[in-house]
Amino acid sequence: MIAYKDRAACLDPQHKDMAVVGNGIFKPILVIDGKVKGIWQRSLKKDRVSVEIYPFSALSANEKEAVEEKAEAFGRFLKASVQLEFFQTKWGQFKKIKFCFSPL
Repeated sequence: MIAYKDRAACLDPQHKDMAVVGNGIFKPILVIDGKVKGIWQRSLKKDRVSVEIYPFSALSANEKEAVEEKAEAFGRFLKASVQLEFFQTKWGQFKKIKFCFSPL
């Protein structure tokens, strides 16, 4: 992604400004099946890690499941419980959907 001038094969041009800050600097991107589907951020808390997902469009059930699996793996890596939140756009507003996982 970084070295390409034309990123249209994996990043829809209409979402470029949401994913690229400038000068080739990217926000943390959510990639599913080779396509940039959104951005994400994490916040480390005392007893957990909070992961926020900002998809560019609605994710399918399989895509959400894949994100949930990766969030769980991230929590196991950090030895922390995970609070996963999906933000969906609806009429220009963001709506939270929360999931919580504990490390196995």
